[in-house]
This record gives sequence, structure tokens and C-alpha cells, in this order.
Amino acid sequence: SANVFYNEYTNFIRTAQQTFLYAAGPFAGLPSEVRSSFVNAGKANGVGGEAGCEMLIAAGLTGEVNYSYMQVTDTADNLSTAAVNEKDVVRTDVPKHKVNLALKADIGSSVNAMVWAHWVDKVTWLIRDTGGNEHFADVDAYTTVNAQARYAVGKNSSISLAVTNILNTPYYEYPVGVNLPDASSSSIGRTLSATIRYMF
Repeated sequence: SANVFYNEYTNFIRTAQQTFLYAAGPFAGLPSEVRSSFVNAGKANGVGGEAGCEMLIAAGLTGEVNYSYMQVTDTADNLSTAAVNEKDVVRTDVPKHKVNLALKADIGSSVNAMVWAHWVDKVTWLIRDTGGNEHFADVDAYTTVNAQARYAVGKNSSISLAVTNILNTPYYEYPVGVNLPDASSSSIGRTLSATIRYMF
């Protein structure tokens, strides 16, 4: 299967930082405090597509491969940044390419499981440090291996267990650097989740 799409975006939620300086004393002119807030800014359009196929490997076992492409272009300047004029510039903080490879197994009528690998392309962010300086920072491409199992308890309920990043490989979705106040620059490790679902 395959599909293509075109989207228009407005009012992105962005982080804006305001730096306060010491007015007097030995530290006059140096940053004394940085405050972060969320603002709505910018317009963009996105084009892309997705293609995938699923194949039967054996009874109860299927394989799946999926590829997606996305390119987002700013259609207006983001006034909260000073380093560049974003109008008509392709955004580099949105991954262009993503790939998924999966194996799915049905075990009897009550249990199904899936193991998949997820690859995300590298990105480049425009970031601002605690001194108010803007920088371009790369985030490397990464791959995670994940798994999920589901057990159906009767017709109306099920129990699911999922593990993301089974190999506990550190990866980042946001740049890591000196003087970055955003806690999201921490690496992401293995996560485990359990779900109980009941259908009324």
C-alpha cells in the first residue's frame, strides 16, 4: 500500500526564552536569570508519502516493512528566532525519512505479539543557550528495537505489555550541548508499559 499527503500548519508551539541581566555590581551585563515560556509562532506546509507491504512468512507469522518521507517548509518567518529568516526554508528539525521492520505472530486465538525495529533520520535544530545565543545543533539518526504482546481475556478485555528500546541504546530526540536548559536533551532509554483494556 502507498499514500501521499499535503498538510498546512499554523501556530506551532515553540519555546521562547527571555534573559535578564544584572543591572549593577561586579556581574553587571551578565545573565542573571533565563525564563522559558511557550508561544505560538510560524506557518508551514508539509508534503510526504508512505509505502509499505506485509507478507505471510508462515502460518500465524507475518512480516511487514514500512517507509515514510516528509518534508516541511516554513511559509513565514518565525519572529522568535534571530539567526535565520525561515520563510521558504525547508525545516531541518523534522526527520525526512523513517523506516519500520516488523514481525507479527498470532499464537492461538488469544495471544498475539510483535517485534519491530524503528529507524529515524538525523535532524538539525536551531537552539538558544542560557546566554541567549542561537546555535544549529545536530541530533544523530537512531534505531530502536521494540516488542509488544497482547493477551485477550474473553471477548471484551485484554492485557498488553510493551517494551520500547529493548537494547537500552541511548538516543536523543533533542540536541545535547553546553548551557542547554531544556531537560528534554536527556537520553532516552528502555521503557516498559502495561495496559489493561475493557470494552463496554
